[in-house]
Amino acid sequence: MKKLTCVIIVLLVLCSSFTSIQAQNSNKHDSKGHEQVLDHFMLELFSDEIRDAVANFYNEEVGTSDSILIMYNWNAKDYEVVEIDQTEKGHILENSYVVKFTVVPQKNKILGTDSITFGVEPSNYNPRNKKEDNLVIKMLRYEHKDPPKR
Repeated sequence: MKKLTCVIIVLLVLCSSFTSIQAQNSNKHDSKGHEQVLDHFMLELFSDEIRDAVANFYNEEVGTSDSILIMYNWNAKDYEVVEIDQTEKGHILENSYVVKFTVVPQKNKILGTDSITFGVEPSNYNPRNKKEDNLVIKMLRYEHKDPPKR
């Protein structure tokens, strides 16, 4: 009986330590990697809007062979390439979601560092016409910062 009790206690200790190790390992995730995936996904989703906003700001025609090249400075210390904010209780924004992209337009040289902010309203089901309304995206701000002088 004593031997059985000792075996049960040892098994319980081993199981509980294995479970806590398992829980610690499952909580570790690569948040930096997930953030990069989300940033790249958002850039893909907004690529047309970003390209149009840059072209409009620099009075360029979109899609020409000498179009402005849009780059991203992933190593910048003073900003994030993609920032997303959401309206919630106590935190009211212009739209349900506000997405800000920081881009580095180039044409023979760096033209500056530009921040483009979009307001996004999610699609809603409209019971009157029984259709899903499209996602509404509108540019809220375009802020240009000249490149540093050399």
